[in-house]
Amino acid sequence: MKVRYMYGRSKICVDDLAPKKLFLKDASWTLISCIDSDTKPASLLGKSPELNKVSSLVALGDNILSPVIPKDEIFFGYDEVWFSSSKILEPCPFSGILTSERPDYKKIIPWLLKNKIIMGIGENNYIIDRERMHEMDQMWPCPYDVMGIL
Repeated sequence: MKVRYMYGRSKICVDDLAPKKLFLKDASWTLISCIDSDTKPASLLGKSPELNKVSSLVALGDNILSPVIPKDEIFFGYDEVWFSSSKILEPCPFSGILTSERPDYKKIIPWLLKNKIIMGIGENNYIIDRERMHEMDQMWPCPYDVMGIL
């Protein structure tokens, strides 16, 4: 099987990257599957003052889908965000996987492939399409460890 994804750990998380807009160039769709430790972020739509500021957010199952990367500061820690260059069709089946201490990356591969996910970032964990790995050096403001390939 061809290696498709690489994963690892970093001292960076979503709330560090979002204000600086340090994301992949063509990642035009964003799926939020965990926000501030809540693995059902869609339940916060209409309730959270921070999320209410962002008009592009819509529910996709328990997740939140946005056709653009939110420019408002809505990430505060223990968040999990997925990026794709095409519209994400399904919610993440394992919300919070990248915020856990030991993510089980193998069980999420079918979802990543089906939804053409370029990258996922969680609390100090990431998974990225191997062919996009060179972009990590340009956007990541601190060292990261590659821990495995899938």
